[in-house]
Amino acid sequence: MKAVLLAAGKSERLGGFRSGLPKVLLPVAGKTILERNLAYLKAAGIREVLINLHYKPELIRGLIRRKGTGGLKVTFSEEAELRGTAGAVKLIERRLRGSDFLVLYGDNLVDFDVRRVMEAHRKSKAWVTIAVYNPRRTAWSGIAAGMIRTDRRGRIVRFEEKRSNEKIGPGSWVNAGLLAVSPRVLKMIPAGRPYDFSRDLYPALLRLKRRIQVVSGASYVLASDTIPAWKETCRIAKEAL
Repeated sequence: MKAVLLAAGKSERLGGFRSGLPKVLLPVAGKTILERNLAYLKAAGIREVLINLHYKPELIRGLIRRKGTGGLKVTFSEEAELRGTAGAVKLIERRLRGSDFLVLYGDNLVDFDVRRVMEAHRKSKAWVTIAVYNPRRTAWSGIAAGMIRTDRRGRIVRFEEKRSNEKIGPGSWVNAGLLAVSPRVLKMIPAGRPYDFSRDLYPALLRLKRRIQVVSGASYVLASDTIPAWKETCRIAKEAL
């Protein structure tokens, strides 16, 4: 099974923090986020990881050369211009055709059971299955993501981008940045321009009444997209990792 690790972000909300490192290279409990995510994917049974690059790509390539891949086949897709989360996947469409694949937002740390995520995805025959959490029940560090509402069968009926996730009420979920994706989705992503999963693809799928499913089960969902979030991630990680 293949996974796409999104690692192209400019870390604009981190400013010059840590000399402007890409977010995936920030240290958490003694290892970079990138190292932790590669180990996570390997343990989940992933055999090939495709990493998209844009901001300071030489630093990410350099870490892989020094630390190795732990047995994973790792290839890179370098973006001259940022294409958005779904646009990044479109650029490597030829390498993803034929079977379901995983997408992981590279600056997040999660502990979902990937096999369970994929099993739920295949069972529901969804176009996309989003791993979700509720901040009231899961350790989290301030991840800015989409608020999700579902029906009783776990099918998404509403998706809304928002940041104050601690205020969500009962019956709502938050996107954790881990997706199981059907290759059918690739045809819906336009080529040659930025396109985002949350802002563009999910609304389009909902309008067309295509199934988007959720699966929960993480004990932690940790982000590092801001300095406070990274510091909270490091605090939680001392016990969770």
